[in-house]
Amino acid sequence: MDFSKLTRYLASLEAADIPAADVEVRMNHDVVYRRYVGHPDAERKAPMTGGELYLIFSCSKVSLCLGALKLVEEGRLAIDDPVSKYLPEFASLTVRDGDAVRPAKTELLVRHCFLMEGGWSYGVFGEFPEPETVHDNITMAAQMAKVPLHFDPGTRYEYGTSQDVLGAIIEKITGKSLGAYLDEVFFRPLGMTDTGFHPDAEQQKRLAAAWVYDNERNRVSPLEGGGAIDSQGVELGSGGLYSTVHDYSLFMDMIANGGVGANGVRVLKEETLALCQRNLLEYVPLSDFRRWQTPLYGYGWGLCGRVHMDKNLSLSPTPVGEFGWNGAAAAYCMADTENKVSIYIGMQVMNCNYAYNIIHHRIRDLAYEAMGL
Repeated sequence: MDFSKLTRYLASLEAADIPAADVEVRMNHDVVYRRYVGHPDAERKAPMTGGELYLIFSCSKVSLCLGALKLVEEGRLAIDDPVSKYLPEFASLTVRDGDAVRPAKTELLVRHCFLMEGGWSYGVFGEFPEPETVHDNITMAAQMAKVPLHFDPGTRYEYGTSQDVLGAIIEKITGKSLGAYLDEVFFRPLGMTDTGFHPDAEQQKRLAAAWVYDNERNRVSPLEGGGAIDSQGVELGSGGLYSTVHDYSLFMDMIANGGVGANGVRVLKEETLALCQRNLLEYVPLSDFRRWQTPLYGYGWGLCGRVHMDKNLSLSPTPVGEFGWNGAAAAYCMADTENKVSIYIGMQVMNCNYAYNIIHHRIRDLAYEAMGL
């Protein structure tokens, strides 16, 4: 395998003022490529070590959704159950209709939460409580249930807090915090020692500096507050995990290899992962997704995020069924079960459209070229 083109591309990111980037590519459990460039500190002087921690934001959703699907696998949760079966507060939802508020015409199902069809966005109308005001997902979800939805459940797609309801369902069914549950079923069995919601003092020292990107000037500036982790609030499955590139790469590698980790431990059935490998949005919701994510031509949305559904539209080298997601600070993850390939990209740059539109796709394409796929 010749990854020289990818190495040269990563070196070129400095010209676009990307402070740091870290990439790990795995195939059949083996690390076939690992490269980190730039500097992890705010002064941009220290060398990268590969052990930097990143706020992975919405890449957390992959763990959250698979955590809920683990309960489906065990027969403790059903995708087409009403959410009110587990969280009674959701039995009487309302919808904002112009200036009026009316009862919802459809019942909120568990599937709607997976598919971002629940009716919540991020922060609009104040439906998403500040994490520091609540300390568990069940309490947060109860607050969300009081706020009018943007539309009747199941009728539209809107990227937002719908999946956080899954965190509350997990906590209600298991009687454990979301972090304790994910650690028990995934992180500890896979040997992921640097992934969780509450970094200790040593891990905090390894947190990479956080930046904000100016997409017009292709320049970064320091993120106000430095991106410090608040470990006191609710454990947000939609975006609250921290991890290193190597650690979360272990998780994506497990997915790519049909639920078996690099250490040989099986944490999910292949049939469970197969549920994530097809688009489940139809008609209007699929149109909503495509309008919102125009760079993802040929992709839809499944039970675990973005899913490849049409190679002719996407021009991606990955097979149909490849899936994953990204994060608000430009992290990126993907798993390809056909070729047993996973890619994880760690970055800590907010508002970086350049990463979503260009960098992620270029790294993926060059990695596949190097692997001869």
